[in-house]
Amino acid sequence: MKLVGFYADASNVGKRTVSQALAKVAAEHKYKTLYVELDYLRPSFYTTTGITHTYKNAFMYLDKAMNKGQFEVEPNILTRDEIDISNKILSDQIRRLPGSLDYLVFHNEYIVENFPSIEDRKDPAIYAKELCEKFAQHLRFLSYDLVVISLPTPIDNMFTLPMMLQLDHIVHLVTPNLTRMREFQNSEQILANLTNQDHIRVLNMLPQGMEEEIFSDQLPNLDLAISYDEKLLPEQLELKIGSEKIDREVIKLLNRMDVHIADSKKSKRIFSLR
Repeated sequence: MKLVGFYADASNVGKRTVSQALAKVAAEHKYKTLYVELDYLRPSFYTTTGITHTYKNAFMYLDKAMNKGQFEVEPNILTRDEIDISNKILSDQIRRLPGSLDYLVFHNEYIVENFPSIEDRKDPAIYAKELCEKFAQHLRFLSYDLVVISLPTPIDNMFTLPMMLQLDHIVHLVTPNLTRMREFQNSEQILANLTNQDHIRVLNMLPQGMEEEIFSDQLPNLDLAISYDEKLLPEQLELKIGSEKIDREVIKLLNRMDVHIADSKKSKRIFSLR
């Protein structure tokens, strides 16, 4: 199993789009995948996909873990067959999603003010570290090939750095914006202290016709650039995950993580995790 976390220093950088597309594409290629939404401050999975469940959701799990010390994950994982598809448009979209993709995401009635606080704990930093360790341990007990986790902003959030310590890969996204690039550089200095994780740096929403090399001074260690997809918004308005172009790009990202996917134009054979 691989635990992969997606982090961005601000909203509207593409963390949601790229992380969801990567999870979907991996599942389409027969990797059993779990998508986890830890970004409790700005959850967006329901609003962009329509997927929700009253009891099987991230809030119910984290509330039990933080208030009762119950860390068993599986009872709150939502599978495709458990999603309400009474809505015709949503039904068509859900049926297109791979059956090997499951979800631990926030539900449609979640209110951020109801999220448990850790400020009254004896030592909040130690508590957050132990919480993330236990969560990661229970995730690794599950029978998934890949767990894709959307992490909160900012980097000093109680779930972000402590959870990063438990990951195999950290995908750090940035857009070609001077403010975002400065924030990215500051976070990179912090991430440099995490030496046991594979850091993958992604320049997202690169304008058409612009080469990533022009940002080499500000972003010298990029692993991948993803061009802006003008067709993405119409796809998202129809509650679709990813797009044809984004899906092709995240295959490169999966291969970078040693989650090997063959070029479908050359071969239908899928390689297993090594």
